Amino acid sequence: MGTNILLEFPNEGSKEDFENTNSDLLSYLKTNLRNYDIKIKITVIETYKPKVIYTNEEKYKHFKELNPTIELFRQTFELDL
Repeated sequence: MGTNILLEFPNEGSKEDFENTNSDLLSYLKTNLRNYDIKIKITVIETYKPKVIYTNEEKYKHFKELNPTIELFRQTFELDL
């Protein structure tokens, strides 16, 4: 069955960087641990990053989604974006 080392990376770039140096590490582990049935399994766990709001229009749209009555407030006081 062998020994599996499970690694998680936050994105594909990190995974690819590790895979480029993976063979040296694997050789070192196999030799020094005297276990030639070691395998490294890699998974990518990408987390959701919310969109950053930059413009005034984007901010207003976001607040309007949170509280639709803000549109009434804007109209009542004749506010511009």
